Amino acid sequence: MKLAANRKNITTHAELLLGDNYSPERAEALVRECTQGFVRKPGHVSHSRAAHLERIDSILGNHGVEGILLGKGGEDLSGTCSMQGVELDCQYSNTGDTYAPTVLYVNGRLCIGDWGSLVERL
Repeated sequence: MKLAANRKNITTHAELLLGDNYSPERAEALVRECTQGFVRKPGHVSHSRAAHLERIDSILGNHGVEGILLGKGGEDLSGTCSMQGVELDCQYSNTGDTYAPTVLYVNGRLCIGDWGSLVERL
C-alpha cells in the first residue's frame, strides 16, 4: 500500500495508523499536521521533512524517525553523502514493524504505506 497523504486518505486510515493511540483528537491532529505541517522556507531547519516527520511521529506515538537510501538493485547508500544513484530516499515514522502502515516521505512526497514493501520492489 502506498497512498498520498492527503486529507481524505489520512482521515480514512487514521484509526489504522494510530492503533491503540487512536482518539478523535489525535486523528484530527494527524490530519492537520500531514496536510498543513510542512512548509519549505530556506534556512529554517524546523520546516525540514525530518522535523515534519518527527512531529507526525509524536502524534502517532511511534518509535522515532528513520530513513534509508537505496540504489539500483537495492544497494544500501545510507552511509554516503551523495544523492547520486539513489533510487529510493525514504524517511518514515518507525512503528516497530517493517510492514505496518505508517507515514513516510518517499522521494520527497508524503505518503501512507510501509517501507518494507518499497524496499522489496527494488
